[in-house]
Amino acid sequence: MTSKIICRLIIIVFVLLLSCGILAPVSSTTLKPIVIVVEPKGKKMIYKVDGRQLTADQLVDDHLKRVPHAQRSKNRIIIIASTENTIDNIMLLRNLLDKMDFDNVRYYAFVKEYGIMMEEFKFGIHTSIPFTTNPDAFE
Repeated sequence: MTSKIICRLIIIVFVLLLSCGILAPVSSTTLKPIVIVVEPKGKKMIYKVDGRQLTADQLVDDHLKRVPHAQRSKNRIIIIASTENTIDNIMLLRNLLDKMDFDNVRYYAFVKEYGIMMEEFKFGIHTSIPFTTNPDAFE
């Protein structure tokens, strides 16, 4: 099997385990999680949801806006990002989800060439921390 096929199989198994509630228990009151696969293509980003390739506008209109605003903080969003992405690309998506009030977002990385998935990675707190490149500013 090629690494591309192995990578797709890993993603499918991962999504199935999440959907069945095996990896993270799902209560009956939560909505179905939205799983977004993010891959770079040249200078653009490719978003895939349910195997469908989407633009950023289609992602927002067809999937994210359909979640009622009152349930956005509870609904799970799972981002599976290729390690070929830059941190700027992931931060753009993170900022978009923050602005739309999605709080329950989990990020996972996969290495396409080896067909392996890495555990969840976190970005830390959402508050800004002031800093300066001039240490004399505090004197």
